[in-house]
Amino acid sequence: MSLKTNVLVTNITNLSEARYCAGMGVQFLAFDPTVVNTQTYKDITGWLQGPKFGIDVSGATQLPSDLNEFAHDFIIVRFDQLHELPSSYNGELFVKVSSEEIGRVKSRFSIRFFILVGWSKNELSLAPVNSIVPLASGESIDDLIEFSLAGFMLNGVAESKPGLVDYEELSVVLEKLEED
Repeated sequence: MSLKTNVLVTNITNLSEARYCAGMGVQFLAFDPTVVNTQTYKDITGWLQGPKFGIDVSGATQLPSDLNEFAHDFIIVRFDQLHELPSSYNGELFVKVSSEEIGRVKSRFSIRFFILVGWSKNELSLAPVNSIVPLASGESIDDLIEFSLAGFMLNGVAESKPGLVDYEELSVVLEKLEED
């Protein structure tokens, strides 16, 4: 399966969810290291091929010291966390920024995507082409597909019981993004 644009799904917590996303063609899966421990992360990522795997530390007050224990392709940070990254970091970065912060980003790191936070449709026309936009629940994806964005960010869904997950919100968006 192929999607029309990049899709990043954050807050992955279980194998069922990760397999569903990978099967739907999602390119980027992100895990919160405060929720998923290194062993669970290794177990989940060891089962999958296709997507790139990342660590989302954008909600942390400081970067965790065990980041290297997660074999990741990218990391998601806030704009104000860029200075905390070690100079030896050579993975891809997804940086959460507001429209005001984009012009101030001067980084020694390779930034793959900007994730626009607190955006409006008017700001999208001014956004960098490599922007990913978080989709809120119930938001019309049809209105956003027209913009030349790098992709969309969705949130994962927790299991109600092992192996039992409601993918309705994810499936609505992913089905609209499927290549014809």
